[in-house]
Amino acid sequence: MAESIEAPKTNLLEYIGAEETNLLVSINLCRRDMDAFPKLDGLFQAPLQKIDLKVKDRKNLSDTERHRMTVLALYLYVHYHLYSTMTNILRCHLSDAFSQTRKAIDATLTVCRLVRQPETLNQYLERHGSYLNIKRSIEKANMETETAYPDTEGVINFHDICSQYGSHADASSFVHRAEITEPNNLGKSMFRLLMFQKPDSDLEFRYYIVQLIFIYAQMLWLMRDFVGGLAEKFDNDDWSKAISGFGKEVEKEMHEIEQEISTRDAAAKKAADS
Repeated sequence: MAESIEAPKTNLLEYIGAEETNLLVSINLCRRDMDAFPKLDGLFQAPLQKIDLKVKDRKNLSDTERHRMTVLALYLYVHYHLYSTMTNILRCHLSDAFSQTRKAIDATLTVCRLVRQPETLNQYLERHGSYLNIKRSIEKANMETETAYPDTEGVINFHDICSQYGSHADASSFVHRAEITEPNNLGKSMFRLLMFQKPDSDLEFRYYIVQLIFIYAQMLWLMRDFVGGLAEKFDNDDWSKAISGFGKEVEKEMHEIEQEISTRDAAAKKAADS
């Protein structure tokens, strides 16, 4: 006899309610780790109140004005995705958080190239292939000259992770979210795609939060010189030191959580083997 497997009905208000519950539970769980967020947010916003692009004629922008405006827009785009990434992961949308982070990394790498090669601005605005595949362009340049785009290795590696788990509709993006429930008393099962994703343990969840904050700190580091240079009467050196110090603090916390996970797993394995 064939098994009866049906798809469940969904309800928007129930979905929104579940999101808000996830948000409150996640903030409470990761309260200590979330203390880092306002620090990073403050670092992103620090130069903004000091920036004045001083555009002479908005209808006839010079190449320099267009360049500055484009880079600043990309910087604000990354900052927006910081917010979007954090709200997604706190609501237990892990794949979506990765997807948002991938876009932010693309924007950051675009800034890196525009700053190094301002003459390529029109290529970016006209969607040239070298910008549509900006990660590949940066990797190629780094292979040709190691110092072409320094400090980009970390975000490039994380871009690959985001691409694998959060940015495409291939099987790796959703196979872990599909499940078939056990048959009920009427012999019917449900085939559903889980709308929420949460790591296997609270420690893993905390790790993802801290890791994402660290990656955005790396993005900020890569954009700091040009954006800080747009700000008037702004101490770019102190800002750079603050970004670096923050990144080191978050990286330390990330490694501490990694160690906790490793210790926990080793103890579980020892118990299972005994």
